[in-house]
Amino acid sequence: MKVSHRFSRITIGGFFLMMVMLVSSPAQDGLPVKLRFLDSATGLAIETAQLAVLDRASGQMVPVPATSGDDINTANIALLPGRYQLAVQAEGYRPLNTRLNIRDEIHPEMHLFLDPRELPLELSEAYLNAIRPGNATVLNGFLSDQESGQPLTGVKVYDPDLNQPVYSDGQGYFQLELSADREYGTLRFEKAGFVTLEYRHIRLWPGGDWQLPVRLEPGEGVQVEEQSREFRETVQCDDCETPAQDADGGETETGISENLVLPPIGAVSIRVGRNCSGGALSCTTVEVYSMQTYCKRVLPSEWFACWGSLFNGMNSLLAGAVAIRSYATWHVKNPLTSNYDICDNTFCQFFGSTTSSNSNVAVDQTIGYVLVNSSDVIPRAEYSAENNNKGCGNGYSGTGTSWPCIYDPVCLNMTPNGHGRGMCQWGSIRWANGTVVSSASGSCSQGPAHAYGTKTWEEILNHYYPDYQVVEGVAADLVDLTPIPQTIAPGGLLTLEYKIEALPALDLLLGASVKPAASGNWVSDPPNDLKVSLNAGVNTVSRQFQLGSSINSGLYHVWATLWYDRDGDDMISSADEMMDTQFFFNAFTVGITGVEPGEPNVAGTYQLLQNYPNPFNPVTTIGFTLPEAGHAALKIFDALGREVTVLLDRPLAPGSYEIPWNAGNFSAGIYFYTLTVGEAGSGITFWDTKKLILAK
Repeated sequence: MKVSHRFSRITIGGFFLMMVMLVSSPAQDGLPVKLRFLDSATGLAIETAQLAVLDRASGQMVPVPATSGDDINTANIALLPGRYQLAVQAEGYRPLNTRLNIRDEIHPEMHLFLDPRELPLELSEAYLNAIRPGNATVLNGFLSDQESGQPLTGVKVYDPDLNQPVYSDGQGYFQLELSADREYGTLRFEKAGFVTLEYRHIRLWPGGDWQLPVRLEPGEGVQVEEQSREFRETVQCDDCETPAQDADGGETETGISENLVLPPIGAVSIRVGRNCSGGALSCTTVEVYSMQTYCKRVLPSEWFACWGSLFNGMNSLLAGAVAIRSYATWHVKNPLTSNYDICDNTFCQFFGSTTSSNSNVAVDQTIGYVLVNSSDVIPRAEYSAENNNKGCGNGYSGTGTSWPCIYDPVCLNMTPNGHGRGMCQWGSIRWANGTVVSSASGSCSQGPAHAYGTKTWEEILNHYYPDYQVVEGVAADLVDLTPIPQTIAPGGLLTLEYKIEALPALDLLLGASVKPAASGNWVSDPPNDLKVSLNAGVNTVSRQFQLGSSINSGLYHVWATLWYDRDGDDMISSADEMMDTQFFFNAFTVGITGVEPGEPNVAGTYQLLQNYPNPFNPVTTIGFTLPEAGHAALKIFDALGREVTVLLDRPLAPGSYEIPWNAGNFSAGIYFYTLTVGEAGSGITFWDTKKLILAK
């Protein structure tokens, strides 16, 4: 199968800023929205985060005031009806951005799950490889309070059939093994004051693993969740081509016809409706995940993760990952409701509670791959368990009406189970493995060999989706950003230099907003948003940013974005797709430098020198020059912009000075030092800031 490079692979990385996000008071003229920030790998609360809100219609940033509150991982904001883009970051996490549509009604609570840049050691592939037993399945993860997000210690975790419990530690972590001499196991989580949670029919296989981020709800009673698809109630829409949508959900997110040729894929996240007990449109909570994490939770719930341990079985999971990603991306383009894109049950795709190494690898190895139809539109790529004899006869997949008939001899004589459209899941493992794997022979075991050979994951997709094509996403990654100059006077014209890696060549819009590190709101400069043409590979391009003349002095953050100009009007608007977004912490300084912007310091002027050595451990020296007498203050700030120590604060005569700093009692990391000359009452004569690195 030919693989085309036509769509954008989304990769989010880069340097991050962090500030405490407290609960803000809803404005009287806005509708309240409650946001919570959590770790996607552990389910634990993220207690510090940076939130930015963009009005997609105007391209302007929306002020997000903050006041003290009880839930430090929660933000209560108020927004007028409209369409917004939210961006959230926290130290040690990848950025997450999502769409927020506000109508004249109460918006469901939204939980935003950020991906850690590095998994906890206990969830890493290296650790799992080291502890995974050959004759059992290892189960591990973290337990947290669903309301507070705090870790739960002392939770009893056990299989009721064995009653050999383990208990979660101070970080909420648990780990146990269940012998693979059974096909299924059960896990029960018990703690006084919390609803007991029971996961039933957890599939076990030799050398298998499951990771479980478990959130227990305060209260009493027992809640049961089925973990294996054979035991879940099947409510798939057998007779319809598209899911039901509410009155607003049927409109495509951009308002542009879905039949137009799509631009590069800009969806870096998906809004999942949860607690959808009444069907696809009744979800009471919205959870937001990166597309990768979403697929990692769906794949082992819809496919069998154990298939990846069979000969060539990973090809089945790889094919499944592409189908799941395509189905999910279609829903991002065609959301079920204004509040969420997709539901969490079998009306859509089942969004499970666990992940597994095999399915994680399959999702990672197919990152950016999707299916497209002849119009280059990503389809709602359907699939079901067993498509044999659903209208085309025994030994054929498809319906003959809503899906073409496909010769599928590996499924001959199998009992149909599902709507018959798209991929046959059991057929995918039979084509990958070369044997007739079935529940009768053991779902995680090889069956009798068939005579039809094997297929790669691309060939499996081509077999079951004959009218679609697999395309690989291309890169459009914001690698770095450099403000020029590093110190600029109020009212100055700042140049922002973007370093972008693109493949293949494409045109993008450069968006930017700035915000004081200490406090204040994000400010945009739409007149200077710029459309640039990028070559394949690494590009360095620039745009300007006009600072206001009344802007306060101090350190500033930059929120930089890459947009695909979907409507072709050379302006960032609600019709465009955000390709990548990054925050850059303490990126530049606004202050009175004593020289014209862009001119170097010369003899006889104020001058703040770079510390030496740098990096240092634990002593460094900071030098500066005063051409005339003045009150000088030399202060050190941490990476959050908080003052950590004052090295000097007194009147000085003209001359050159060297001030040592012994940072032996401070943690390793990035710090900033600021020299201010003058006093607040009589005016600031000089202000400059530089970065220093404490390495231990």
